[in-house]
Amino acid sequence: MYSSEGSLKARSLFLAFGALLLIAISIYLYSSRQTVVSTLGQPTALQSGQRGGGLTIERKHIVVARKDSQLIMLLDLYPNRKELEVAGDSAKNIVVTTASHYAKQYFSSPDNKLSESAVVHIVFVENMDEYNRADYTGMKRFGTLTFSKVGSDIVLSQNNLSKIP
Repeated sequence: MYSSEGSLKARSLFLAFGALLLIAISIYLYSSRQTVVSTLGQPTALQSGQRGGGLTIERKHIVVARKDSQLIMLLDLYPNRKELEVAGDSAKNIVVTTASHYAKQYFSSPDNKLSESAVVHIVFVENMDEYNRADYTGMKRFGTLTFSKVGSDIVLSQNNLSKIP
């Protein structure tokens, strides 16, 4: 027969393993939910020739949500900061071009056909959490760009950008 001490150790190990498994499942489900939100419309990565002078932003640095007939986008440009620093005075124009491209791309997706406008928040998310996901609590905001649908065109209707570093 087993000793009670050995049985107690086995139960403790079993409970610890079960707790770790639950934590791993929770993290997986949470990260899956984040992916669904951030890939609304699922744009693809752009090739240099398709950008028209804008930046290529990885899908994980774009967050999009829909509220009524408006798209709300958050573009994290922190991974592209070196390109913006090199651009100097033209950085603001590059950001507008980039935001315009992604807004048009999201507008053209079937899920967003009924959207009438998009507010694009330009931010730097410098910190990551313990699961290597963006930590939005310390992000730096540089303003918003608002795009509207006018017929079949997407036009910049409001530019509230501050200086881009």
